[in-house]
Amino acid sequence: MPESIKVRVLKLELKTGEDEVLITNIFDEEFKIEDFREIYRLRWGEEEFYKVIKERLSMENFSGLSVEGVRQDFESTMFITNIESIFSEEVDEELERKCERKGNKNKQKVNKNISFNAIKNQVIEIFLSDTPIEELSERLEAIFRQSPTSIREGRSHARKRSASKSARYRKYSRKACF
Repeated sequence: MPESIKVRVLKLELKTGEDEVLITNIFDEEFKIEDFREIYRLRWGEEEFYKVIKERLSMENFSGLSVEGVRQDFESTMFITNIESIFSEEVDEELERKCERKGNKNKQKVNKNISFNAIKNQVIEIFLSDTPIEELSERLEAIFRQSPTSIREGRSHARKRSASKSARYRKYSRKACF
């Protein structure tokens, strides 16, 4: 590791009035603060993905304590997220077309809570059963279509979260193993 690292620190004011501090190694003054604001907005999908794997899939709640156990938990979680993406992609596109046809104000997408639960409950059948993958795919897609969630762009209201409940959940919950 080098003894020092040169970085550029940017302070952005959010619509809520809060300040957001970004650190980058892009020193070119051609890139203005507004450019970084747009890059930060475009990156939001990746941030939401990290939230999914950390909160919904309990990535940090490992079922084992060894290096091998942690690695297996990580790889299986990433594998399940990829499987979910494959099975939900077509339904997401279908929901988008449906909203465009109807002229809906808000777009819709597959509800991740429902899709991950469905995948978790059927992952063994997906890989070990003699049922054709097309039939399993249709069954999962039917589940995904039942309760889509709305995408509300520009939503910025603060959400109330109980820190003590979250800490208690992390402390006393174990990841379910198959």
